[in-house]
Amino acid sequence: CPQSIIDHAKDIDCPLMLAGKAYRFKKDAQAFDFGNKDHRWNGLKLPKLEGDWQIQNAAAAIQCLLSMAYPLTPGQINQAMNQVTLKGRLETFCEQPREVIDVAHNAQSVAALAQWLSQQKIKGSVRAVFSVLKDKNAASWLPTIAPLIDHWFVFELAGERALPAKDLKVVLADHVGLFSFFESGAQARQVAASLTEKDDLLLVFGSFHVVDEVYSPNN
Repeated sequence: CPQSIIDHAKDIDCPLMLAGKAYRFKKDAQAFDFGNKDHRWNGLKLPKLEGDWQIQNAAAAIQCLLSMAYPLTPGQINQAMNQVTLKGRLETFCEQPREVIDVAHNAQSVAALAQWLSQQKIKGSVRAVFSVLKDKNAASWLPTIAPLIDHWFVFELAGERALPAKDLKVVLADHVGLFSFFESGAQARQVAASLTEKDDLLLVFGSFHVVDEVYSPNN
């Protein structure tokens, strides 16, 4: 937790519940445990969401509900973990070949995406359909994920916040290997998908703006 949040909580006399202090969680291969001063539950079902950080998110949500005196039970938690969905967060769009959507667009979220990607057993190539807004400082975090992607299919987003095509090309040339430029997100995805085979992975990422333009029925 950033020190600024801890300091502000003290300033406004707000109870602050930190992971590892107010509550704890532990994950194994098949389940996770949760505990605080009043509850200790072992063997809870893992969230039906990709990414190890979803355990941390689930534990924070459980602590939040308990702090509001919600009568939460392990059975309710397990049901929620089975049913939870989150659009645009490591969302599998199709299975064969596998196409995954993620709205990662800053250093922390891209680092998490890169960690997940490095854990996947991909026999073939990884292709990425990508664009970015100009205020996201892509040059600072592209090196985190660039080595994991074989071919980038990029386009300029619509709107004033978009990183212009000429600047996007410069950033990519400095930090990634092979990339191809397209007039639209839909076109970039269409070409990338046509080249993607059953052992490959197609990743669409960069922001909700990217996802909107790639999958918009008007494109």
